[in-house]
Amino acid sequence: MEIECEPYITKKNKTLDIDIYINGKFNKTINFNYVNNSKKEKISILLETESINNEVKIDFIIKNSASPLELLQSPDSRKLGILVKNLELKEI
Repeated sequence: MEIECEPYITKKNKTLDIDIYINGKFNKTINFNYVNNSKKEKISILLETESINNEVKIDFIIKNSASPLELLQSPDSRKLGILVKNLELKEI
């Protein structure tokens, strides 16, 4: 699975860490870093698991999300993580 996304990172919150669980089992940790305001990222996840009733549950646990209010950017107090632009499933 490939996910094209934009992590919410700025000069003030330079990293974003996400743990990925598939069907309740840890798969991997993704680390985003602030580099020259480059925001578009791709995440690749290999799904080596059998589906349960033709379903696969993927959990994204965002460890250090921040809100624009905390970063003194706007009055928005929602914790932000990633904006998913595109999700593509490929069979290998």
